[in-house]
Amino acid sequence: MIILPAIDLMGGQVVRLRQGNASEKTVYSDDPVAFAKKWEEEGGDWLHIVDLDAAFSGVSHNLDSVKKITGAISIPCELGGGMRNEEAIQNALDAGVARIVIGTRACESMDFVERMVKKFGSEKIAVGIDAKNGIVSVKGWTESSNIRATDLAKRAEKAGVGTIIYTDIATDGMLSGPNFAEMENMLNLLDCQLIASGGVSKAEDVFRLGKLENLYGVIIGKALYDETFELSDLKKSAIPKQEFPLWPEGAPGAIGSEPQDIPTLTPFLPEPGTATGAVLVIFPGGGYEMLAPHEGKGYADFFVKHGITCFVLKYRLGSHGYRHPRMLEDAARAVRLVRSKASDWKIDPQLIGIIGSSAGGHLASTLATHFDGGNPGSADLIERQSSRPDAVILCYAVISHGEHGHIGSMENLLGKNPTQELKDSLSNELQVTSQTPPCFVWNTWEDTCVKVENSLLFAAALRKCGVRFDLHVYEKGGHGIGLSKGLTPGSLHPWAEDCIFWLNAQGFIKSNTP
Repeated sequence: MIILPAIDLMGGQVVRLRQGNASEKTVYSDDPVAFAKKWEEEGGDWLHIVDLDAAFSGVSHNLDSVKKITGAISIPCELGGGMRNEEAIQNALDAGVARIVIGTRACESMDFVERMVKKFGSEKIAVGIDAKNGIVSVKGWTESSNIRATDLAKRAEKAGVGTIIYTDIATDGMLSGPNFAEMENMLNLLDCQLIASGGVSKAEDVFRLGKLENLYGVIIGKALYDETFELSDLKKSAIPKQEFPLWPEGAPGAIGSEPQDIPTLTPFLPEPGTATGAVLVIFPGGGYEMLAPHEGKGYADFFVKHGITCFVLKYRLGSHGYRHPRMLEDAARAVRLVRSKASDWKIDPQLIGIIGSSAGGHLASTLATHFDGGNPGSADLIERQSSRPDAVILCYAVISHGEHGHIGSMENLLGKNPTQELKDSLSNELQVTSQTPPCFVWNTWEDTCVKVENSLLFAAALRKCGVRFDLHVYEKGGHGIGLSKGLTPGSLHPWAEDCIFWLNAQGFIKSNTP
């Protein structure tokens, strides 16, 4: 989700209006360029500029200010207010604006919008929908159109616009919080980019908006000018909403540039105010051939309810031509990256755990026994971090490459004819030391795919080395059950609550979380 600080211009000054009322104006500066530079320096992704004079009268008196702004900063700007004819749009684009926001004219003529999209491109044209109680207001919010906001949004999308900006007038400039329900309603209707505007009063509002699936951006105005929070702090502390790569410049040993060659993390965040500061990095299973969603997102959705921030790792696979140590590199990088962001993301660098199932459990047990303390001399700050997890959860995990091993996982990881030395080095019951992190280990008696002996051997090795662990062997449940697969729909297998009990003992869960 991108963040767009707002600059509202009236008579060349930076102002904010209360619910769009020109008589309730606060003047913040006579120097719009200074504010533009400030918002860029503090991390704004775009700048949202509104020409209020043009919005009220249809005639722009601020184009020179707009041109000075676009010439002074490198982030893109969008401009709304008075964009009611082709000449106004062309003049704004000539002034360096990257995107035009059409408001009043969209209510009057969607044919005009469609023509502008065809002439300038969908990426250049947005429609601004300003509504109160679901009804669109026009001409600087001075008139009601009797058009429903949802109807106008659907028509604008059909006309080909690339972006819709939805402003809830009742909350704009009031610092009362966004209209989350209406934003969700809009997101359910639209496939184009949607930007939310109005009501943001605190950082938690932005974080909550960031959890709305597919929300493209949020415009922030009065809260920044009144300094209820700092944009720079917001940008630093915001965990990315979408999947992001472990190595932006490309992973070591990548054999291509397709999605399967790019290891990533996908974040899942607890509700605002419930985060414990603990993290679980999740390694889905799938025999090093595929990644099982119910052992990735399924786990994340469960653990975030207990205040744990989760990241699902998409690691490289044998089915795409990769072999050890690429999978271990991806797992170690994931832990290092999260730990390196501890301060920015407000997480505890000593509460970073991992959970893996089946072959993902093998990867987790591999990291638990093959971690390192980082490279303090590396130019890459992430690589300076330790890859040691603070807690390890192993779900029906492949552990051994001996008589109880899983042939398919071994071949995808090591190839057809690995040496005995290589097999032993990744038979992780043989690699446990006193420095191995505490573990929660479970399997079922009924699992015929990855035999329970894997878990028993690992637990015995932990015991021998004096490493704390919980071991659970349940009679019922076949391989790959995840949280509840194969049981009563909606139910949880007992391991889930046993694991929560154990995580609480490790300090990962606060007593006031569910």
